[in-house]
Amino acid sequence: MQFNIQSGEYNMSNIDDPIYDYISKIMIVENDKREFAGRLVAVLGNELWFEGRNGRRWMQNRNEIKTMRLGRQV
Repeated sequence: MQFNIQSGEYNMSNIDDPIYDYISKIMIVENDKREFAGRLVAVLGNELWFEGRNGRRWMQNRNEIKTMRLGRQV
């Protein structure tokens, strides 16, 4: 599995996980500390990578997520 977060190039070999259906969708995520919205850009095991409106990318560990739902798709 290869992933380059800076260029957006990734090769995902394990796509049996149903969360892969949500890649490129806007998601609303709640963890213990906050709630946020972002576009899901990659899934690497327990790492969920999101991108914000400003282009900033960040990783959220799947184990720390309480709820995750689809946001308004624009």
